[in-house]
Amino acid sequence: MATGSKRYNRSASLSRRPRTKGGTSRVRKSQSIPRQSTSSSLPQDAKRTFAVSDEGQRMAAKMAQRELESIYRERAPEKLANISRLMTKNMGKEWELVARVRKKYGC
Repeated sequence: MATGSKRYNRSASLSRRPRTKGGTSRVRKSQSIPRQSTSSSLPQDAKRTFAVSDEGQRMAAKMAQRELESIYRERAPEKLANISRLMTKNMGKEWELVARVRKKYGC
C-alpha cells in the first residue's frame, strides 16, 4: 500500500448515524416509528371493509349510536350528551369507536 493513502470502508460510512454523548443513536422526530392505531386491537372481522350502500351505512351508524347510548346510559350517563359529536368525529369508523368504548368500560 502506498504511503499517504487511506483505507476506505464504504459499508461503515453508509451505516453511520449521529451519536449522542452516551454513544447511543439519536432519533429525530421525523425518523421516529409511528404508533400503531387502535384498530390493531380489534378483531379481524372489524377491520374488513365492504362496499355498502348509503342506506346500509346509515343503518350501521344508527346501530352503533344505539350501542353507545346503551353503554353510556349504564356506565357514564354524563357522556350521553356527547354522542352526536363523537359520531360526527368518527364518521365511517363508528364500530371502532364502539369497540374502544366497550374496552374502556369493560363491556
